[in-house]
Amino acid sequence: MQRTIRGPRGNRLLPLWVSALLTLGWGLAMLGFPLVNALGYEFSLAANVFLTVLGGYLFSALLTRHRDSSRAARFLLVLRSAGVILGLLLFSGLVGTYFHGSCNLIQGLGFFFLQPGITALFCALLALALDEVSRNRVLQVLGYYVVVVSMMLVTAAKILFDPVIFGFDHLLGYLPGAIYDEVLLLESRLIYFRAYTAVLGMVLFLAAYLYGGMRSQGGVFLGLAGRKRSAALFFVLTFVVLGFFLFQEDFGFHTTREGLQRALGARAVSEHFTVYYPPASERIADRIGEVLADHEFRRRQIAQTLELGDSVGATTYLYPDESTKHRLMGARTVMIGDFFNRELHLDHDLPPHPLLTHELTHVLASSIAPEFTGAPLNACLVEGLAVAVAWLEEAVDPHQLAKALMDRRGELDILELFSPLHFFSTSAREAYTACGSFVRFLLDAHGPIPLKSLYAGGTLEQAYGMSSETLAGAWRAFLSRLEVSPRVADYAELLTSRKTLFTKRCARECANLAFKAEQAEQHGALTAAAALYQRAYELSGGYPSHGEELLAVWLRLDERHQARTLCEELLAREGLPQRYRMAALLGRADLDFLDGDLGAATEGWKGLVAADFSLGNRLQAKFRLLAVGELDQRNRLAGLLAGREAFLPGYRDLLRRAINAERDTGFASYLLGRSFHLAAHWEEAVDALKGLLEHPLAIGEEQRDGLVRLGSSYFHLGRWVEARDIFSRVFAAESDAFERLRLKDWTDRIDWSEERASRKLDPKAAIR
Repeated sequence: MQRTIRGPRGNRLLPLWVSALLTLGWGLAMLGFPLVNALGYEFSLAANVFLTVLGGYLFSALLTRHRDSSRAARFLLVLRSAGVILGLLLFSGLVGTYFHGSCNLIQGLGFFFLQPGITALFCALLALALDEVSRNRVLQVLGYYVVVVSMMLVTAAKILFDPVIFGFDHLLGYLPGAIYDEVLLLESRLIYFRAYTAVLGMVLFLAAYLYGGMRSQGGVFLGLAGRKRSAALFFVLTFVVLGFFLFQEDFGFHTTREGLQRALGARAVSEHFTVYYPPASERIADRIGEVLADHEFRRRQIAQTLELGDSVGATTYLYPDESTKHRLMGARTVMIGDFFNRELHLDHDLPPHPLLTHELTHVLASSIAPEFTGAPLNACLVEGLAVAVAWLEEAVDPHQLAKALMDRRGELDILELFSPLHFFSTSAREAYTACGSFVRFLLDAHGPIPLKSLYAGGTLEQAYGMSSETLAGAWRAFLSRLEVSPRVADYAELLTSRKTLFTKRCARECANLAFKAEQAEQHGALTAAAALYQRAYELSGGYPSHGEELLAVWLRLDERHQARTLCEELLAREGLPQRYRMAALLGRADLDFLDGDLGAATEGWKGLVAADFSLGNRLQAKFRLLAVGELDQRNRLAGLLAGREAFLPGYRDLLRRAINAERDTGFASYLLGRSFHLAAHWEEAVDALKGLLEHPLAIGEEQRDGLVRLGSSYFHLGRWVEARDIFSRVFAAESDAFERLRLKDWTDRIDWSEERASRKLDPKAAIR
């Protein structure tokens, strides 16, 4: 039978057995929730929270109960109790892993011992330190939570005020930031930081221990003389802590604004923007003037749409690659518009940047948002406004897509998405589309003034003078009148097939495996990449995107049997989205060609050209039909795979041979020009694509794509008159309203560029 805690006010504290039962009950309760139901990062983070909250009461109760015991006995008692709590949490995690499947037990154990393992040690050492300072139980508990809250506030301030979205906290451990980055690996900087935490805990305990000696001996020197070894260890560990603190940027624990600007290296300034970028990246440095102009053009569009003042601007950080961005500020695949600090964190890309308007809307709209937060506490409204303003950055018309999603999912309750829980539990693309469509409807129907009132913290009723149900009903009625194109319907099918981080099986581990496979593929380690993709495919329960990646690598390895088996498995699956079905059909036709069955391969490629809504797959199939006569029969695989990468010289060589042989010269020229355009070789793109003006292609989408690329090549060369002529021609022939808006965006950009040129506003003059 367990004894309850005795001593002054002992009846206010939980008995020790209740602490153990609470731990076990809490750990098992976590098994009913996704992500935290098995050993992994999320389980470890949740365990950190529990340990931090429980630690103050539990360790204080133990020390009070054993007040008459020796210091060594109390020290061991606290550490043993921390071990018991950790053991119960580990048991809960292992139970969850057993029932829900082991995604990566080794990594799960690594996170467990680095996160709650070190947190339990730190909490125990903190409680022991406070016990040395004061034997008053109330002061001990109060002091514990003051230290805990202070440390968390410091971490929160770093994340809030510095240009990072990740954080390292001595109690909560690693806080990764963006939930849309599914890749989460055990990194060396986490190991270093948790070593820092353990050493800091020892320093706090030794400082309190030495303070107790000074107090009992009646002086500093007498106190230190009586505890020489502890004093020596304290000074050594203090220097270690000081080293960790002073070099935290080198260890990767944190990045200050000055450190980020130093790391990127170069700066360029325009009227409203300061852009930091890596000068070693030619793709960015050679076009920094275009980058600044792109920023200024989008700023003007956003300001006009929302009726903002002329003074608003921002600071942009351009990163050369995902790994650099992740190391410096925490994000990997996502781009960030930090509305609190008015900063943008973007991957480098050729202007017009595909996500600049979306992220810049977040930043500029902070001028109309509640002052302290920089945005309303409503994710649907925040992201909806960005989608509504950056309308043309979406892959398809968001109104049509919202209608298609309603047709597949049933009636959308947009007001439910105003709840953060519902918003983040919905697929990101679906939530963004629905919220963006609703906000765009409000903007078009009522103008920016009531929308700005809503964004500033008002309610729908206050801003629009009518009930939220009336507004939502009007939006649904508007969507019901729309016609959905087959391409948008297929895209909606793809979106609804995707799962969120909270519903995917082994989401973190599969993302980690796919990331490692991609890295291996880039370094030419195709066998390792195939093994990693296959593991991700199996762990995810046959998630089709991993199957598509695996198929591509198996084809490159000439593993025909495995590739054909996977193709047939995907094609036999009911409800497989059109994109993955077409990728499997393309793979099967490629395999027929590699096996020497040219007739079956040709029929397969022709079927894709006729049926596939994906321009990328259709063009790959068309390329094969064009170049099949020129493919090296002795090395069919190398020739075929050249068509999977439009930048490879082999791809262009095959197209030139097809042009010389006069096999569908117009289409071959289009593919060649498209390849040069993707590589930003504007002169070569113009030479290849200008023939489309005299010899148009039979397929409308390819003809439009080719002419748009021709017009944009003229624009990048500064030949604005020719660019405007091309876009005007395409606009006159285009019937789709969404595509006409895209074309008008180009002509607006040309007008703006000519106006700036006439005023001699050259942003390059401010580059430093």
